[in-house]
Amino acid sequence: MRPICKAALILEIVLCFGPAFIFLCQGFILVTVFSFLSYSEAKPDFLFIPSIMRVVGGVLGTIGVVVLLRKIINPNLKIMSSPKILFFMVCGVLSLTQPLFSGINAGLTWTWPAALIFVLPLIAAFHIIYLGRSFLFSSQIKRVA
Repeated sequence: MRPICKAALILEIVLCFGPAFIFLCQGFILVTVFSFLSYSEAKPDFLFIPSIMRVVGGVLGTIGVVVLLRKIINPNLKIMSSPKILFFMVCGVLSLTQPLFSGINAGLTWTWPAALIFVLPLIAAFHIIYLGRSFLFSSQIKRVA
C-alpha cells in the first residue's frame, strides 16, 4: 500500500469514528458514575446494563478497528487472530446499530447529523473489513486453481 493511501485510510478512520469515539468516552464516564451510584444505594438499579453493553461493545469494536487497520497498513505484523478481530468488529457494529433502532422504536425522528454519528462509523467499519478481507477470511476462502 502506498503511503498516500495509508494516510487517507487513517484520515478516514479518524473522521468517521471521531464523533462516535467522543460519545464512547462520555458513555464510559456516565456508566462508571451510574454504576457507583446504583451500588451505593440499598437497592441497586440494573436499568443501565444495556448502556454497559453498548460501551463494552464500542470498546471492543474500537480495538478491532485499530488492530485491523494496523494489519492493513503493515501486513507482516503479527497480531490477534482473525476470528477475534471479527468478533470485536461485530460487537462494535452491534453497539452502533442499537441506538438507531432504539430511537426508531421509541418514536424518535433522527436528524441527519445525529444519524451520521452512528452511520459513518458503520460505513468505515465495513470499508476496513472489505480492505482486510484477505486476512479476516483467509481460512474460509478456497482458491480455485
